[in-house]
Amino acid sequence: IQQGILSLILSAFILGIFDSELMLYVGVSLFSFSSAVVVSSLNSMTSKLAAQTEKGTKLGYLRSGGQLGRAFGPLIISIFYWAFGPLLTFSTTGILLLIPLSIFMKIRDYGKVE
Repeated sequence: IQQGILSLILSAFILGIFDSELMLYVGVSLFSFSSAVVVSSLNSMTSKLAAQTEKGTKLGYLRSGGQLGRAFGPLIISIFYWAFGPLLTFSTTGILLLIPLSIFMKIRDYGKVE
């Protein structure tokens, strides 16, 4: 999860800073690969951490949150993009991704918080 989030941060800065077509493809490819890694890893971690009787509920909450993000994320980012431009939009996104990264850096061995 940590490596995936770091890759998402890198892809956000690539998309915000560079303006060539090649770097657009690099940034979008890195973003899509990283997103898939993070989502799959979160599903696995949630399944591993949840008690047997509550796995469905916990995974349902995770998936529902993901769907809300996919519904409202593009709307919010699009408004921000057209109001402030790509550099500020993607830089802010990269900086905000430091929040979940710091949370997951504290988690070791599936649920043991240091």
